Amino acid sequence: MKERRHKPLRAATFPGKSNKNKSMNDDWKRFEQALVTRGRNFATVEHATNRGDVIKAAGFTDPFMVACIETEWARRAGAPKPLLSNSTPTSIAAPHLAAVSAISTVEQFYNSPSELQEGFLVNEVYSALLDIDGTFIAAEDRSTYTVSAALDATSAALVTPILAACTAHKYVANQATWLQCESPSLVAQALGEGVRQLLNVYYARVGEIRQYARSGQETRILALVLAEAQRVAQPITFTEAILRDVERTVGGALLQALCLRMCRQTGNVLGEEILSLLLRHAVKPYLGLLNSWLTTGDLNRHLRDEFMVVDTLKEGGAVHEWESKFALTMVHCPSFLQRHANVILATGKYVRLLKGCGVKLEVPDIPLEYDPADPTPLTDAIDRAHDVTGRRVLEVLWKEHDLMSNYASLKRFWLANNGDWMSNFLDAAWDLLSMPKQNVKLNTLTSLLRSAISKSSCANDTFFEGISVAFASQSLRAKIASSRGEQEGRPSVGAGQTRSGSPSYAYEYIELEISPRWPLALMLNSEVIFKYNLLFRFVFLCKWQERRLQETWFKGPVSKLRHKEIYVAYALRQQMMHTLRQLQLYLHAVVIDPLWDVFEREARGASSVDAVLVAHNKFVEEAMVRLLMKSERFKTVAKLLQSVNLFCDYGQKFSSMVVGDNAEMALPEIKSITQRCEQSFHSALGELSSAKGPELVLLQPLLSWIDFSKYYEKKSVFVPTALES
Repeated sequence: MKERRHKPLRAATFPGKSNKNKSMNDDWKRFEQALVTRGRNFATVEHATNRGDVIKAAGFTDPFMVACIETEWARRAGAPKPLLSNSTPTSIAAPHLAAVSAISTVEQFYNSPSELQEGFLVNEVYSALLDIDGTFIAAEDRSTYTVSAALDATSAALVTPILAACTAHKYVANQATWLQCESPSLVAQALGEGVRQLLNVYYARVGEIRQYARSGQETRILALVLAEAQRVAQPITFTEAILRDVERTVGGALLQALCLRMCRQTGNVLGEEILSLLLRHAVKPYLGLLNSWLTTGDLNRHLRDEFMVVDTLKEGGAVHEWESKFALTMVHCPSFLQRHANVILATGKYVRLLKGCGVKLEVPDIPLEYDPADPTPLTDAIDRAHDVTGRRVLEVLWKEHDLMSNYASLKRFWLANNGDWMSNFLDAAWDLLSMPKQNVKLNTLTSLLRSAISKSSCANDTFFEGISVAFASQSLRAKIASSRGEQEGRPSVGAGQTRSGSPSYAYEYIELEISPRWPLALMLNSEVIFKYNLLFRFVFLCKWQERRLQETWFKGPVSKLRHKEIYVAYALRQQMMHTLRQLQLYLHAVVIDPLWDVFEREARGASSVDAVLVAHNKFVEEAMVRLLMKSERFKTVAKLLQSVNLFCDYGQKFSSMVVGDNAEMALPEIKSITQRCEQSFHSALGELSSAKGPELVLLQPLLSWIDFSKYYEKKSVFVPTALES
């Protein structure tokens, strides 16, 4: 609104009340004399309705004098009589308020009748409420309204309470203009529309105040106008506080700020109504972005600071697009959508997945209206969109891409459910896997792996065509520790390392890789493959150590010796082989197979992709728990494998000795090594049997199978209470 500026007030000497009354009496006498000279008297014109015209006809043209005479006329005559019985009487105060524009100086203000002074101040208040500077009330530094020092203390005290409302209106009007015309945020622009609607209501009510002031039905009109103005300005004052709180905030963060402020207004009816109106306006463009994401999977990259889902702008393949391309920014997620944030993200990604597969799907539109008092229609629409897209994606994966068969292939290869391919692979790649990994070519191992699979019962599984071999960056024990968020305090001494500084052998670091076709990649993502590789490496190490026990100690000249030391070593080897076989039996019979049955049943009954992912993740996590990979107790399992590995290393050394005195001379060393390995092996078994609580419940079948003859319990290797419980 264009502001009207006035010249600075000039100094004036204000006359006293007696002088003002004397001046008014003199003007009135001259008016009466002018009537007499024209053949009239006051009694004949007392009830005239056009008083201003009568005064001008009497020869008085100065607007200020006309206003003063008309005011005195109103005092002496009262209300004019209607011409007809059903006519509405003309207002007494109307001439006064119409004539106040005649006051142009402070001196005239103080020389005018009290009715004109009051009308003048009413006009000042009215102008200030509309952000127009007046003679006594004006905005200082174009921001804060103040009262001029030229106004007497009594009048200043009357109008001072309205100054805050005038200042609030000025700020709100400026902010509304900035939000609508200059803000780059769509949400902020929509908020500006809501603020403008509040301002329009405010202007209408201020106009009603103006009409009320013109009605002239009250004598103390200024006090009543000020009281009504403060009431009318309450919404604007409250809106000012809101806008100052969310100033320069954009997008979803702006909506969140409004939601948080609304939560603090519980019980404040006016505050709730204003915030509800502003929120309904501001949320419209946000809901438009939400609808576009949920129905087409598209985002406007130029509005990154508006919506809760952002495009990370990272380039990559289809798997990368699903895992990393889109992310949530909760700072732009309003509170009424926070519970559905992950659902919203997943739904848009489902739509993009279906578009990538060439599947057309009609997703129900999201309503572009939001009622803070009842957000159910909006959240229900989001749930429906998620349900429709989730079911369709599951149908595509289940029927067109045979999802369950691919999961079965994971179990077949990573968990050695069909173990003949692993035996073939160990036969073909034994020498390469026994070498340091830096000396082994991955392409060679991959070729041997695929050849071994093609000669096994898994030859008809087309999944293996994408399998390849890779080397992990850490040992199994270190990787499990890092997956639990721990730091491995010392180098791994599991399989492949017998002392610090020894080479990292290929068999300890071998992993399997797969590049599944899209859209199976979203189900078999990198996180899933990482967990499967932890399980695969554990299974592979058990197989490897079992094969090593078969290949060492009893080949070569040492196997022909008939000494007690050799018998003791043979007994220890049998204990280790029995333990490893029971460990593998436990892995499949107690861990993998029962959990897989549960997963398969839940997956087939799932109603969405999310339910399948949850069921599969539950299977992998529970398998890792039952194999102690989520517990400190896994260090005991690593220690058990370390003792087996050390025993095999020495067995390989003695098996390669030549026939002669060297074999006999090795007997003391064989005895010492056997005792040391046996002590380490029994120590690990004892630690394993000392488990308590849930861990003991998990390990009880394994411990029972290992010590089926009570041998270890009799030798006090096992804790007696372990098996009894």
